[in-house]
Amino acid sequence: MLIELLLRPQTPAYLRIAGLLLMLLALIFFSISPGLLTRNRVLATLPVQRFKWASETFLSSTFNRGVSIAMVSLAFGIFIYSHFMSSSLAFFENEALNFSVFLIVIAALVGLKLLTMKTFFFVHDQEEIGTMVIDFQYAYNFLLSLILVIVIAADLYFYRLSNSLYITASIVVGILFLMRLMGSILLLLNKFTYPIISLFIYLCAFEIVPMLVIAKVIFVKS
Repeated sequence: MLIELLLRPQTPAYLRIAGLLLMLLALIFFSISPGLLTRNRVLATLPVQRFKWASETFLSSTFNRGVSIAMVSLAFGIFIYSHFMSSSLAFFENEALNFSVFLIVIAALVGLKLLTMKTFFFVHDQEEIGTMVIDFQYAYNFLLSLILVIVIAADLYFYRLSNSLYITASIVVGILFLMRLMGSILLLLNKFTYPIISLFIYLCAFEIVPMLVIAKVIFVKS
């Protein structure tokens, strides 16, 4: 089955290989940790949990965060590059090399955001709420990446990068990102003890501005 999908000529070979790698990566992660989906589902409901004890044992997991970074970087990298960037991004003449560089940049930016978020909460002496916000967002990102796995599989191997499919997926992703933003705001409003200006700075620096930059890059490049 994998060989049949790999040989399908609808899309570039490097994207087909990346899609199979994404699905294989998901299978490996679930094989290593069968409770991965349950943990992330619990963490993704942190903003509406009345009692946080149910999720305390799942917080600050390096494995969970690493899985989320890997899945999000690859899933979003494939989705964004295949529909918005492949025709305009030209670091090198080789498209596969351009795609590889793009994935590395995505992973580096995701890792950099994690580091800067941890630094922000450390400076404000709010590491406990920072851990909750980070784990909530990474759990949400992981669940979102699983949805993109299904979309990417259908997109690359069966619908030949259909415009209608990626438009629908883009709308769904946008709605889920807004829900993640609202969840982060709820957590911060309930726990963050610094003045509202600090909360505003966080939202601008780590949530709103990155979304606007990504949207601008995508629409300008496409």
